[in-house]
Amino acid sequence: MNINSRALPIGLFCAVLACFLATPASAQIPGLPPGQVGVSLGGNYETLDDVSGGDTQASFDSALGVHFGITYDQPVSANEPLSNLSIRPGFFARRAGTYGFPSSLEGDGSEIIQGEEFTLWMFEIPIDARYQIPVDTDPVSLYGLLGPQVSIPRASNDFDETLNDASYAINIGVGGEIELPANLTLMPEFRYEIGVTDTFKDEFTYRFRDFTIEDSPNYGGPQLRIHLAYQL
Repeated sequence: MNINSRALPIGLFCAVLACFLATPASAQIPGLPPGQVGVSLGGNYETLDDVSGGDTQASFDSALGVHFGITYDQPVSANEPLSNLSIRPGFFARRAGTYGFPSSLEGDGSEIIQGEEFTLWMFEIPIDARYQIPVDTDPVSLYGLLGPQVSIPRASNDFDETLNDASYAINIGVGGEIELPANLTLMPEFRYEIGVTDTFKDEFTYRFRDFTIEDSPNYGGPQLRIHLAYQL
């Protein structure tokens, strides 16, 4: 595994977020409205498939998961026609689910992996473009979102050695903003992650067994998420 290649995008995002938070709200970005920093929590349902390699199959189970993270939402303009548009980068940890090998395997090295289970975690950097829908739905303001995402997979027992260093996806979704006291905003949101790259490497050796993946699944699936944002 190339640790540096996985750590680089996370480090870059953290550096950018730190710069935003360290800047006084009144001088955040000259000429732009103040942004919002938020914390998020949600649940997800993964659509990963089982994986076959030679005479061995790893079955995907426990598709329900949770995720949590932080975001920064920056409006792009105070003037029409872009006043309804904002860019929201974030950093999330997501439990994607569990892969498991069957308890009865044959062949060299089978005793090392039979019955083993591996929980997958994804460390994700989504960049959402949010557009406030100009329709009066008071007290909830509706919005749509669209944007790319890079994810860094991690798993127990060296299982992440079988995974690509990073995966890429597109997020689409809808949500609503509810204004609260103390400059707080509650944003319930439904989003769907569409994976565009393979989860597993095409060929790898794991626990002395050679695998060739012919039809690798993609990460993805529906998510329900709640954001709590503070206006800077």
